[in-house]
Amino acid sequence: MPTRLLELAIAWFSAAQIEPLHRLLDVVAAGLSQGDDHVHHAAAVSFVEDTGWWEPEMQPFIATWPAELAHELAPTSRRGLDANS
Repeated sequence: MPTRLLELAIAWFSAAQIEPLHRLLDVVAAGLSQGDDHVHHAAAVSFVEDTGWWEPEMQPFIATWPAELAHELAPTSRRGLDANS
């Protein structure tokens, strides 16, 4: 189930509200790179993993992500692909 932040980010992306979207993504990315273990885990699980990265329609949204979020997605997508093999 997507979090409110993820739902808001997707809504802003869909409405082409780029400035607030980038600010929100920067905050989530900061949680990954600067937060303690609990914050990192919360951002990784409730934002990155719940994005629906495997859905083709999510790829344009994911392409807007800062490097920290994209980096977190790489191991997630590999795990998902390995599980489907």
